[in-house]
Amino acid sequence: MQDIKTKIPDEFKAETSPPQRHKLSRILFKNKRIEDDKQGRGVQCKLSIKELEEKFKELTLLFYTTKVKHKELDQKAMPYVDENVTFTDPWQTDSGIQVFWTQLKGFHSIIFFDFTILSLNVTLNENKQGGRVVVDGWMNLQQFKRIYTYPLRTILVYDFVITGEGKSFKITDLEEIWSFADLIEQIPIVGFFYNLFRWGAGYFFTFIFWLGTLFASLFREL
Repeated sequence: MQDIKTKIPDEFKAETSPPQRHKLSRILFKNKRIEDDKQGRGVQCKLSIKELEEKFKELTLLFYTTKVKHKELDQKAMPYVDENVTFTDPWQTDSGIQVFWTQLKGFHSIIFFDFTILSLNVTLNENKQGGRVVVDGWMNLQQFKRIYTYPLRTILVYDFVITGEGKSFKITDLEEIWSFADLIEQIPIVGFFYNLFRWGAGYFFTFIFWLGTLFASLFREL
């Protein structure tokens, strides 16, 4: 049987160049310009995928388990963060290691969270000088742990470049991806009425699209 090889479009290949949203950051942080690491830094990875997976699992649990002390974060996590790192979530985008470190310390100081990892995938660029990590899991807010633990389905996307002798790396970009719909849905009582609203909205939009199809069919063949 002949092997069939599927060519992956360039836009879907792992790259570490800054996303479009960082163009504003380039303007705002002229003295901390976000590096374009699309081509890496001339160092090829000597770590196995398994080693990278284990390290990013460790880093994720350090970043998102807020009982971890600042000293441990500084010693075990921050050495892997690039000077021009960019952090993005649905609320904000910021750049620079000092801003990242300030927010990380604050996050660990006033919010009680842990993170449950469901899956973790590492992809290296073609030149093996960097790559992307996608982590799927749950952020669990435990601010009122005795009453309710608030779960939020979250995807984390890390971009990184290989450094040193090929046995280390720097995180150049970290993005939290989560849905405002999920955020609302998990709120006790509010979530029930929100889902009730969406159920009704489903019928509303079904009617609108049915009516639109009927109207359009009067003027052209569909």
